[in-house]
Amino acid sequence: MAKAALRKVMKALRGQIPEGKRVAAAEAIRLALFKQLFAAGTYASYISVGSEMPTAPLHEAILKAGGVVFVPKRSAGAEGGYTWARLDGACQPGAMGIPEPVSLNQVDLDSVRAAFIPGLAFDVRGGRLGYGGGVYDRLLLRLPEGALRIAVCFDEQVVERVPQEAHDLRMDYLVTPTRMVDCRGQRGA
Repeated sequence: MAKAALRKVMKALRGQIPEGKRVAAAEAIRLALFKQLFAAGTYASYISVGSEMPTAPLHEAILKAGGVVFVPKRSAGAEGGYTWARLDGACQPGAMGIPEPVSLNQVDLDSVRAAFIPGLAFDVRGGRLGYGGGVYDRLLLRLPEGALRIAVCFDEQVVERVPQEAHDLRMDYLVTPTRMVDCRGQRGA
């Protein structure tokens, strides 16, 4: 299935997930990530909107543990129009109504351990179907080498194969409410 068609199908499918299931899924992912991967530290993430996997519980847990969270912020001076900004309090609607930090704090990305990545569809080989435009691929290139790329999604968003192009970055882990997959070992499958 071509990317545009798959985007349409997956957006509709994700939109049908009931609110109660979204909340339970977000809590399951928060627990799995804290149990398996981390506690305090510095992470890149996204502020969820609409039918995306809720990220607020994850952000709150990281901040409560003394960690730091960076999220995308629209910036006229940044390549691709976005940069990373520290999530440290007040947010306001930014580009396309997506909340982002009010201030553009000085950001030291060298300590980022992992990035939590949104998308419409994922596969166990690390394939990711985003929203188009390559915003996250460009943002991820600014993170330090070795920072893990972690797809957080609903089980319904995992498909057999996501169409990939040479410039598409692959995820290192796929985390759903029911499983955690190390995609790096699945790439040849």
